[in-house]
Amino acid sequence: MTVDNAEAGASYFGCAASEAASGNRLYAADFGRNGIDVFDANWNPIAVAGGFANPCLPADYYPWNIQYIDGSLFVAYAKYSGLPGEELHGKGFGRIAEFDLDGNLIKNWEDLGLLNAPWGFAVAPADFGDMSGKWLVSDFGDGRVTAFDRSSKKATGYLLGHNGKPVSVGGICGIWGIVFGNGASLGEHNHLCARSWSR
Repeated sequence: MTVDNAEAGASYFGCAASEAASGNRLYAADFGRNGIDVFDANWNPIAVAGGFANPCLPADYYPWNIQYIDGSLFVAYAKYSGLPGEELHGKGFGRIAEFDLDGNLIKNWEDLGLLNAPWGFAVAPADFGDMSGKWLVSDFGDGRVTAFDRSSKKATGYLLGHNGKPVSVGGICGIWGIVFGNGASLGEHNHLCARSWSR
C-alpha cells in the first residue's frame, strides 16, 4: 500500500478503481471512519463533490466494500457493531447504494431485507439460467447470494440451488467475493466462483 491511514483510524475493507478523462481514481471503503476515501493516480487525496453522502441510511451502517460497474460506483454497507473493524451479522443487516464517480447518490437499491453483511459483486452472463443478466451480491454474514434486477434496481430473491433452497456456503463460512469465470484459466464463463472465509 502506498497510503497508510491506520493511525488515523482508517480500516479499508474494499477498493475500486475508475478511469476517466480527468484522471484515474482509487476509491477505498473506510469502515473504520465511516466514509469513502478517494485518491488520484499519485495517491493524493481528493475531495469529491457529493462526498458519498447517503441521508437515507441508518447511522450505524458503514461502507464495507465498493466496486466500479458499468460507469457507477456501488457501495456495500454493513452494520457497525461498535467495536473497531467489526460488523454485525443478521438478515437485513446490509444495504447497497449506487453513486456516480463524484460521490453523488444515484439510488439506494431495494434489497427487501435480504442482505446480511454484503461484500461481493458480480453481473451474471446471459446464459446463467433464471438469473441471467442479474446483478448478484454475496453476503459475508450468511454465505448467500442475492439477485437484483438491473433495470428496477430491486432485489428479486436469493440464488437458488437444484433443491429450490437458497445457495449458501454453509453455517461456518461467509463469502468475501464472487466472480464469474473467463472461459479459460478462471473456468467456464457462466460458472460462479466464490471466495469464502471459515469462522
